[in-house]
Amino acid sequence: MTKQRFFYRKDGILQRINLDEIILLETAGNYVKFYSLEHVHMVRTSLDAALSQLPKNHFVQIHRSFVISIDHIVAVGKDFVSLISVPDKVFPLSKKFYAPLLELIKIIETDSPDSTN
Repeated sequence: MTKQRFFYRKDGILQRINLDEIILLETAGNYVKFYSLEHVHMVRTSLDAALSQLPKNHFVQIHRSFVISIDHIVAVGKDFVSLISVPDKVFPLSKKFYAPLLELIKIIETDSPDSTN
């Protein structure tokens, strides 16, 4: 990922968010929670505003309340996404965001089971 520097204001101080470490974003009222393995950053913004400032091919919205880092995806189902860093939890995947997600990931097509080489 490109080394872009993102900061937000917390108690009058500019606090840095390292986007390489961000796993997912979640709405929380008038705030967005930026989750990494070690920190949760609460930023007063909307999910749309946060997503518009993030690198386009590194984060994708999967639900009205969730944006995920593509680098952390381990599995995609019809209505869920699971992440490498959070193996015991699945996140909802809305029908609206299914096709845009598939456009950002590479799918290796397999031969049909009845084909022989």
